[in-house]
Amino acid sequence: NSASVSYGDDRIGQDVLVISGTATFSDKNAATGKTVTANNLALTGTDAGNYELASTTATTQANIDKATLTATLNAQNKIYDGNNSASVSYGDDRIGQDVLVVSGTATFSDKNAATGKTVTATGLALTGTDAGNYELASTTATTQADIDKATLTATITAQNKIYDGNNSASVSYGDDRIGQDVLVVSGTATFSDKNAGSNKTVIVNGLTLSGADAGNYVLAATTATDTADISKAQAIVTANSLNTVYNGQNQTVTGFTASGLVGGEDESVLTGVSTTGGTGKNAGSYAHTASGTDGNYDITFVAGQLEIDKAKATVTAN
Repeated sequence: NSASVSYGDDRIGQDVLVISGTATFSDKNAATGKTVTANNLALTGTDAGNYELASTTATTQANIDKATLTATLNAQNKIYDGNNSASVSYGDDRIGQDVLVVSGTATFSDKNAATGKTVTATGLALTGTDAGNYELASTTATTQADIDKATLTATITAQNKIYDGNNSASVSYGDDRIGQDVLVVSGTATFSDKNAGSNKTVIVNGLTLSGADAGNYVLAATTATDTADISKAQAIVTANSLNTVYNGQNQTVTGFTASGLVGGEDESVLTGVSTTGGTGKNAGSYAHTASGTDGNYDITFVAGQLEIDKAKATVTAN
């Protein structure tokens, strides 16, 4: 609350005097028309001994104008969270240990992940015991900070399918994106192999992100797994048939045909299927049947037959 003053007096003529004392405002706080008191007034100089002071104090008035305070801020980096809010700490050029709190609303320039993004605090205001002694140089302040990409965990749900001769898989994707962010997760999904079975591993490789908000995320992994079933396909196996004529020798029909095979496969894949019967010598019908199993097909069997017709003979009387 120190004050700077100049002194006047009612000395006689050109007498040589110096008046001195200690001048203070009534308190340190900014205001207009504040009382200034000079205490312990004393006289020095060549003619000081010729005078005595009417009072050792004197008062007047003066103003203490508010000091200008420049606020600064330091912004913390953050991980992408879908909004542009920013966390900051404030600094300033206050005097000594004055009690002040600087506050405002801090935001990044936008919500998206990037380095060296502008952070602006607006609506800066002062509170605290000594706030009335300052005025802000500006009600905004800026700095820079980073928004790091968020880690996205992709999941898959694999669909069961019927054996189709290849290991392709159909999956739907899930993830832990923030809010309504616009993302598309994609990759290449395959079963562990093409064969029918239950609880088969399905893996998606080469996961990637696209969409408006893809740049705000990094994938925790570029692969994801699930399990699903490949059910057997339906096939019909028909044992071959043969019509022939009695020739005095054993005759045989072999082999089978199949319908319903998928993926360009033919009868050669049905290694667990065989035929029996279909062999005879004398005229008549002989059953020819197919049986067996296959890992990728549920098979319906249709029997064939060997049909030996009687030979024609010419009888000539002697």
